[in-house]
Amino acid sequence: MLNRRIQVHRTVTYADLHEWLRPGALLEDPPTSWLSDWIDADSSRF
Repeated sequence: MLNRRIQVHRTVTYADLHEWLRPGALLEDPPTSWLSDWIDADSSRF
């Protein structure tokens, strides 16, 4: 329902802009685009 204007006459839904993960995906096999952030993640700091 939410759109982002990409060009003057073109919009794209946020659902199409973002990579959606299935439940448990980060625990099993993180996508390449998320991998460096996932490796750096530390539950002791936010």
